[in-house]
Amino acid sequence: ENVVRADVLTAAAGNRMSSSDGSPWNLVTAVVVAHNSAHLVGDCLRALAPARHVIVVDNASTDATRAVARAAFPSVEIVENPLNMGYGTANNVGFERAATPYVLLLNPDTVAEIGAVERLVAAAEADPRVAVVAPLLLSPDGRPEVYVMGPSERRHHRLSVPPDGPICTWFIMGAAMLWRLSAWRALGGYDENIFLYGEDTDLSLRCARAGHSMVLLPEAVVRHLGGRSQLPSVQTRWRRDWHMIWGHLYVESKWGDPAATRAEARRILIRHGLKVLLYVPLLRLRRVLGNLARAHAALAFLRGRPSWSGRRGGIAQPDAGRLSSEKPQ
Repeated sequence: ENVVRADVLTAAAGNRMSSSDGSPWNLVTAVVVAHNSAHLVGDCLRALAPARHVIVVDNASTDATRAVARAAFPSVEIVENPLNMGYGTANNVGFERAATPYVLLLNPDTVAEIGAVERLVAAAEADPRVAVVAPLLLSPDGRPEVYVMGPSERRHHRLSVPPDGPICTWFIMGAAMLWRLSAWRALGGYDENIFLYGEDTDLSLRCARAGHSMVLLPEAVVRHLGGRSQLPSVQTRWRRDWHMIWGHLYVESKWGDPAATRAEARRILIRHGLKVLLYVPLLRLRRVLGNLARAHAALAFLRGRPSWSGRRGGIAQPDAGRLSSEKPQ
């Protein structure tokens, strides 16, 4: 059984795979992070049928995620995290085990169309300055999911019309992307202070600051269900609403003005706290919980509390609330 315990991490195993048959898949390791994703991880992995090496990092799922993954891709390597480490940290675990020049990062709610990965690899191979190549994401209704931001921005926005051809960008959406492993390691991977949301913005900012190129390749298409990596529940909604606020505030404080970010956090706390008081007498439970999660996240950020308190490899993660007053250099 191809299972590796994540609490006993080792150096990436195996020799670099031979490319003697000329297949670009010899150059790629696919990494999929899953948490209670049994309802869709199978489709994601079946679309990777030509792959030589696939790693599923399972964040302490309590459903049949691991069994479904093995059935869909029998040679899959499964890393079983002893706890839910969050999205960024779990991806770092997967990347640490890769021994190929490129790593394909995919969310479990994505399905790569035929030829997409080959096109991504060809684009990366054509220019060594390119650190990451992203495909065109299509939502279930067929609309393109293209988000961009300018070189001096920290917030991305959606384009209504996708580009006609490859473009350089300052933001790559984290749902699907092909990374040059040497660039990923030089950047240090995802910031493990972030449990969920905002990690792709932070990594894009660091990638651009380091002088690497980021490319969006519309001819490579990946279908994206968007936000469906887990079945909806009160717990998943709370986690989403909480971490969207905390992650945003963390990235703003890290890259912008910490004092201004704290002022924004106070406004979020007051605004969503008042909404909680409004919706309680109306018995609007979903709105109560959503606004309570946002207010609680803002309060946690103001109190200097991290987004998660887990441990990886026996080493406590840094306190994310103790943010430097200086922007990264």
